[in-house]
Amino acid sequence: MGNHQTTPNNFHFINYGLNTNTTLNCILIDHLKNTLTEIHLVDSAFTYRAYYEETPFNLPQFNLECFDSLGKYYLTAPAGFNSYLWSNNETSQIIEITSSGDYQAYVEYGHGMLASFPFTVSDINTPCLSNSVSAPTDQKNSEIIGLFDLRGRQIETPVPNQIYIIRYADGHIKKQIMIE
Repeated sequence: MGNHQTTPNNFHFINYGLNTNTTLNCILIDHLKNTLTEIHLVDSAFTYRAYYEETPFNLPQFNLECFDSLGKYYLTAPAGFNSYLWSNNETSQIIEITSSGDYQAYVEYGHGMLASFPFTVSDINTPCLSNSVSAPTDQKNSEIIGLFDLRGRQIETPVPNQIYIIRYADGHIKKQIMIE
């Protein structure tokens, strides 16, 4: 059992129903029958009905705060989330900075995780002087400096027809489906 849906912008979302991961589960095509997205469920899950919905992509990405206490430096994510996962695999709201590099926190959000803006520690002796990236109000530099998946992990080689977040040199971001 599957289903077909025609969206207001004349896209067609086709769910093939009871398929395994060896076949295509769902596909989104435009009015000219160009493939926009293919969905393969790699864990052999079955689908009964699936629907395509345009949703706003305004996830509330957050900054990390840096502070020192008794000569040690810490990063903290906002309070109030059920779980935390850091890029260094720690799982508390506050972590000690132990090395230079990029730090990022992921918090439980809906049915997934929401990623912080990256916080780069260039000098371990003065980590709080590092700057986190925040979304600017003025978009002037469109040079792409990073490509990220929806969990905030940096991607070197994108897979066609998947959604990615593109980060530009001026700090602004946008979502985009990468086409072959």
